[in-house]
Formats: sequence, C-alpha cells, structure tokens
Amino acid sequence: MNDFSYVKGFNYQPSYAYNSYEAWRFFDADVFDREIGLGKKYFPEMNTLRIWLSYDAFRYEEDRQAENFETALGICEKYDCKAIVCLFNCWHDATMDNGGIYHPQMIPGSIWCSNENMFDSYIEKMVKTHKDDKRILIWDICNEPYSYGDNKVYSDFMEPYETAWLKKIFDMCKSAGVTQPCGISSFELGTYEERMERHERFADFTDIFLIHPYYYNSDMDVIGPNALSPEGFDKLLEEYNELSKKYNKPVLTTETCWGSRDSSIRAEIVKQTVCAHKRANIGFIAHALHWSFVADLHDEGEAPVGYPGNLAFITRDDKIREGHEVFSC
Repeated sequence: MNDFSYVKGFNYQPSYAYNSYEAWRFFDADVFDREIGLGKKYFPEMNTLRIWLSYDAFRYEEDRQAENFETALGICEKYDCKAIVCLFNCWHDATMDNGGIYHPQMIPGSIWCSNENMFDSYIEKMVKTHKDDKRILIWDICNEPYSYGDNKVYSDFMEPYETAWLKKIFDMCKSAGVTQPCGISSFELGTYEERMERHERFADFTDIFLIHPYYYNSDMDVIGPNALSPEGFDKLLEEYNELSKKYNKPVLTTETCWGSRDSSIRAEIVKQTVCAHKRANIGFIAHALHWSFVADLHDEGEAPVGYPGNLAFITRDDKIREGHEVFSC
C-alpha cells in the first residue's frame, strides 16, 4: 500500500477568478506562477497542489484548455510540487457557486446535453495525454459527490445514478491507461455510519480514500453542524486509518482547515488540524493557498462571504495571513 503521509500542500484557486470556469477560461499563467511561487516561499514544505479543472471551460475550447493544463503542470513542477488533479466538482454553494458537474448530467437521457459520449474528449485530452505524467500524483475524479440536502426522496432517487456516473469516470480513466491512483474526494458531514457508508459506496472503484475532515473550533464565529473537540477530531482521523486498513487502500486528506472571518480563530483551527494530521500520520492538502474571489477565500466587502468564512492562507496583498505560519508541528 502506497504511503501518502508525506503530502503537505494546498488547494489552489487563482485570485482573479470567481469560480473554476473563470480560472481556466481566463487562464493567467503569470498569476499562477506568482501565487504558487509565494506559497513555496512562505511554506517551503509545500510539496503538493490540488488543481481544480473545469469541464465547462474545456468544452468551449478543448485544445487551448489542454495547453493551459500543461502550463499549470509545468508551474507546479517549477516549484517542486506534484499535482492532485480534480476532474469534476459537485460541491455547489448558495452564496457563490463554483460551477462544475450537475446531477442531470449524470443521468443518461435526462436532458439533451447528457449524451453517452459527452465526457470522451475530456478524458482523451486531459487524462490520457498525461496517463503516466510523473508531475501528477493522483487523479481526483470528483470533489464532494453525494452533496444532497434534506430531501430524502431526491437523494434516494439520485444516489444510484451518481454512483454509476462516478464508476463510469473511474473506468474511463483506467481505460485511458493512467498509472497514477484515482480517488474520489468525499465530504465528512453526518454520523460515523453515514460517513463510512458514503466512502464504501465507491470502495470497489477507488485506489485511495480522499477525505475532507474539518476541525471546528468551539470559539469560532460560525459553529459547524458536526463541531468536534480536539479529541473528537483525532478520533475521526483514526476512523479513516481503520477504513484504510479494512480495504488495504491508502488515505489522504484533500481538503481541510475550516475557515473563519477572524484570522486568530482561523490560525488556531489550522494549528489543531495540522497537528492532528501529524499524530494520525495522514498527509493533507489544506484549503486554500491564496486569497481569491472564489467562494470562501476572501473577506466581507470583497465578494459575498458564506457560511465557512475565509479559508485563505495568503492575503490579497500577498502576505501570510495573521498567525498562519503554522504549517507543520
């Protein structure tokens, strides 16, 4: 079983974009280079970046987006960082939606744009071309699937279609000959049984468990629905180590470090989160590297601010956010 405990890095969204579509439709290599370079300067232990692609931008200009992706990988390599490549996003937000894949596109024949071959060129040009690219550490098939609300009738209806779609994309990546592991980044809300069941839905078609454990400080300005004590967060990470042992598949955190509008509260959350991952011997990708117009990466008055607050480590003026020097224990 591969060991990914050495992974330390960030999710990255460029500052000029409001969502992943804009990040690639208006791709600016100079901004990518400068902001990732700042990350390496401020956090020299950074060795991995999670890059979110945009299927929407790809469909408008396939060849140009393939070139942009190659450029982005080159920038990651320049700063000695491997890339975790997120192919699709299913996290949607009422305050600032990031775009991505929507449920009707997962149901064959549900709408005119959900045809059987709609993802073929995306996998061909973005995945197969890089099937043995040493700059890519992991293919992340989808960010936070199964992100349902309280409508159980809908979730019961949708879950089989979403599971089938995830398996289809996994199989397409494998058919493309990828040599890197493929995983699916799952969110961590709910009871222990609900979290484990969510991962076990796709345990047979994933090479690695990609998790999103968030530690919620009891003093934070917005309390999360599954707020945890430090001891509870340690227990959560150990539960995932047990899941890893059960299926003999590695585990890696691809999103963590809950946000706050208050930088001092956020800094304490970061410290608790990073130290817990070290105790559990689990690698992590913090959210997120740099200030951005993308959801949850800015302050009041700059763009709408949602429930999680601000999760950026580097500020709009390219400085380390107060107290955020802590990146290792």
